[in-house]
Amino acid sequence: MSANTSNNNGLGWAFLSCIFFIVGIPVVTLLATEGPTWYESFSLMNPMF
Repeated sequence: MSANTSNNNGLGWAFLSCIFFIVGIPVVTLLATEGPTWYESFSLMNPMF
């Protein structure tokens, strides 16, 4: 008999790390290079301005 088992133990961490590399790294890079002033131009993302 062959045992067909599926193991999705690391799938959540892989998904979170991909989202971090797609979204988090550009945001951190822009904050490091230009400061928080670029964020104020996005009125939809920042409802305080």
